[in-house]
Amino acid sequence: MLRLAWGLAAGVTPGGNGIDDALWYHNGAQLILRGGSYVSPFTLQPTAMWPPGYPAVLALGYRLFGAAPATAVALNAVFGAVTCWLVWRLGLRLVGAKGALVATALLAAFPSHVFFAALTLSETFFTCLVSGLLLAAVALGERPAPYALGGWLLWGAAAGATGLVRSEAVLLTAVPALALASRGAWRSSARVLGAIVFGALLALAPWMVRNARLFGVIVPTSTSFGRTLWIGHNPIARGGMTVAIQGAMQALLVRQGPFPWSPAGELAMDRALRDDALAFAVANPLRELALVPARIYHLFRGDHVWQAWYEPGTPRIAPSEGARRLLGRAADVYYGVVGVLAIAGWLLPPRAPADGWRIVKTLAVTWVAIFAAIYGDPRFHQVLLPIGCLLASVAVIRMAGVPPRTPHAISAD
Repeated sequence: MLRLAWGLAAGVTPGGNGIDDALWYHNGAQLILRGGSYVSPFTLQPTAMWPPGYPAVLALGYRLFGAAPATAVALNAVFGAVTCWLVWRLGLRLVGAKGALVATALLAAFPSHVFFAALTLSETFFTCLVSGLLLAAVALGERPAPYALGGWLLWGAAAGATGLVRSEAVLLTAVPALALASRGAWRSSARVLGAIVFGALLALAPWMVRNARLFGVIVPTSTSFGRTLWIGHNPIARGGMTVAIQGAMQALLVRQGPFPWSPAGELAMDRALRDDALAFAVANPLRELALVPARIYHLFRGDHVWQAWYEPGTPRIAPSEGARRLLGRAADVYYGVVGVLAIAGWLLPPRAPADGWRIVKTLAVTWVAIFAAIYGDPRFHQVLLPIGCLLASVAVIRMAGVPPRTPHAISAD
């Protein structure tokens, strides 16, 4: 209800007076609704520049409830509520009922988690999906190893489908295997990884076949990898996205273009940016090394990135810059307090089964590593907020003197 009330009252219009991801999702969903195919809302050409998962879900919502921003808000409210429920279920397994209540309450009231509900962006949906994957992985990790491969295959299919919402999810398929390998279960790790990869390929196969026909090459998720990579690997890179980097990217494309507004042009543009970024990385290894902590800093700096997405959308709530700045500071304070508690919870020895926490922490480390290698933006840490609340609950219940819970039995390798 908090997310729904805020999102409807805020009234943020996708795109508003500008062109951004929200406008792509909103217009792309309407085009799917009208024609059933996935084309760029800006060129009307078949595309893979963004994965189709979120526009497809948005299109379904638009068909059922109308193609209006309020529908996206309602969907976000549902996804946000489900995420809170998933954190509750994870908390029951990892920190007991009282800890689960603390973690769920922290996430339910998390300012940026609420403020994102007003935006037609994939973060809320994606965070819900990753939280579901995390709960399923923890549950599968508690099953006897010989009988879990079928479950891991299904988990891989779910992870592959999640990769059609945000491409980075494909790399999360390695998390369960890495968690097993970290405790020396190498054979189980290899078997689980094989099952997961096979499941992910099954889920991605229809999209990959479509892209192979469209582009003449295999495109697993999207044609935006080159752009994403270039943002973090270029002569003026600072670890995050800036207006100057955007301008430099456009200048590079002008020099190396022109790129026609067609699938072939889209693929050529992606390759040009990718090749230039890789060439910079190879030629400047020391600079690349120095950029790693800068990217991590930009991943976690503050929790008010939603403000930038409110700007072009002409919101009805907090229309003044001062009001948005005040809300941003409040969000940063909340984020900072939970962050400190989460660090403390990470360092405290777990009272719950070690395997469950091992999966949770491996996912968090993997996610940070992805953006340490690409570029950082506070928008990307949204998916870590549920984990942060779980970890913070560990510190809270320890400070409150709550007695340890009885751990689940964990099967041997």
